[in-house]
Amino acid sequence: ESETLVYATISTGINGARIVRGTLADPGVYGYEIGHQYIDIDKTLCAKCERGTAIEYCSGADMERQCGKKPYEVTDKAVWEEKARYVAYMLHNTIVHWSPDTVVLGGSMVTGSPGIAIARVEHYLREIMYIFPHIPVLKQAALEDIGGLYGAMEFCKQKHGA
Repeated sequence: ESETLVYATISTGINGARIVRGTLADPGVYGYEIGHQYIDIDKTLCAKCERGTAIEYCSGADMERQCGKKPYEVTDKAVWEEKARYVAYMLHNTIVHWSPDTVVLGGSMVTGSPGIAIARVEHYLREIMYIFPHIPVLKQAALEDIGGLYGAMEFCKQKHGA
């Protein structure tokens, strides 16, 4: 059981939420947009990228734009390794801001085959995380395509009552 959990979905796009003691936290004015955080401000990692945001480096739409094929068609392990490193950069920022004890990663870029390997994300995260004594537990989402439905039902329940 997690006190503070971050769920991040990496699919065509990227987004996530912070869940504290089983409740969606911090609804904010606009909601969450973790995929739009900068991970490469000067675009030294990707000169072709417009803004240097995580969504340009890690999403399925980005992979299709850069590789010219659907992510499930990309078999080059180096490409997937690079995506794992970029996801670690994104998660580093998210972890520093939200301080979770657990991070769950879902979406087709993680749960698909081929996909971004959680173990490789963890490897890169351990390399760059220095502010906290340890990184949160990283897990792969288990509900696959129906996870979003469960999340939406829980959101409605919390927002409008049982």
